[in-house]
Amino acid sequence: MHSSYSQTAHDARTGHNGNGRSGDGKMNRPEPCSRHTDNEGLKKTLLFVDDEASILEVRRVLFEALNYSVLTACSGEEALNLMQQWPVDVVVLDYAMPAMDGEEIARKMRKMDATIAILLSTGCLDLPKSLLKIVDASVDKGRGPLVLIRTLEQLLQRQALRDKACLRISAGPVAG
Repeated sequence: MHSSYSQTAHDARTGHNGNGRSGDGKMNRPEPCSRHTDNEGLKKTLLFVDDEASILEVRRVLFEALNYSVLTACSGEEALNLMQQWPVDVVVLDYAMPAMDGEEIARKMRKMDATIAILLSTGCLDLPKSLLKIVDASVDKGRGPLVLIRTLEQLLQRQALRDKACLRISAGPVAG
């Protein structure tokens, strides 16, 4: 089994579409009628960041089966690099990681994209209040995949409503 970094690098070199994109960076089209697509029919892209490779692999398999494009990173630095390379809809982020913790990663991601949805998924019981102000939602890793799926879908729905409202505002009043 590849580490998440080497798998991502391998996918980019070979054109494998496990992350929803071909090797040239273009989005691959999913089957029509997926509920996990945008208005153009493109898969929503999730970035999972965790230092535990087994958690990344389980989540990749689960969310790809739910028709999402999935990117994985086992460090904050790798996650930030992936965000520069690929459009990401939601980040699912662990808190306790070596080198750069979840709060530092979330702050750097907010500087790159202030509107990115960040979902904290951690086993830590005592989280800094400053972190909870940065992320959009938080789930306990021990609560199981259904809670993670529901929370992630709620974030995507909120994001879609916000995007729709922004489109209406930028388009201005409709002449009729």
